[in-house]
Amino acid sequence: VRLTGVNWFGFETSMMYPHGIWSRDCRSMLKQIKDCGFNCIRFPWSNDILKAGATISINSYGTDPYTGVTPMNQIESTFTSPMQMLDKIVEYCQQLNIKIILDNHSRKSDNYLNESVWYTPDVSEAKWISDWATLAARYKNNDAVIGMDLDNEPNGAHGQGCTWGNSNSLTDWNKAAERCGNAILQANPNVLIIIEGIQTYNGDGYWWGGNLKGVADFPIVISNPKKLVYSPHEY
Repeated sequence: VRLTGVNWFGFETSMMYPHGIWSRDCRSMLKQIKDCGFNCIRFPWSNDILKAGATISINSYGTDPYTGVTPMNQIESTFTSPMQMLDKIVEYCQQLNIKIILDNHSRKSDNYLNESVWYTPDVSEAKWISDWATLAARYKNNDAVIGMDLDNEPNGAHGQGCTWGNSNSLTDWNKAAERCGNAILQANPNVLIIIEGIQTYNGDGYWWGGNLKGVADFPIVISNPKKLVYSPHEY
């Protein structure tokens, strides 16, 4: 199977729903994506969408220029939480045979530029793993959801970023990815575990998330190796 995908941002921002549906209908957007020949969408999200008090507000008005549906987002405008919105997108993608990769873009909304490791003072590693396991279990019976991109762009920004294979539990990204990947597979054995690289390994720097040289020395080991996907975050 060849996956040809696009990113649809929004769940990782303070709006906590896909950007653009203030002027387009959500299902119409998905249909247009499929009609353009794409069969996969990567949805970035932040851990804020799983908070009990997380709220969204979507308006319903106007006519979508692609499908002509009017008013746009009539169902979506009734949602009050980002998880309701994500559930509906999974349902739509299931109907349209579009596959989904969920990407943990940041722990806090709009904060990915300030996060160089996979945890923050507000979201511990245990909480990060627990949230991933929650999502994995939630969509276990939805084969539209095929992959979990564990962390977007692990990097070495601000002088204290992710490392690979140095056995430092505070920075060793490959070991954290193994712990998280195994927890996800325990909750949902069907999904792919997508693991990006880091920024710098043994003095060699590259794009954030793009450096996988450490794999040669310290390969990822998870419970089901067939579910492992190395993702060189490349531009």
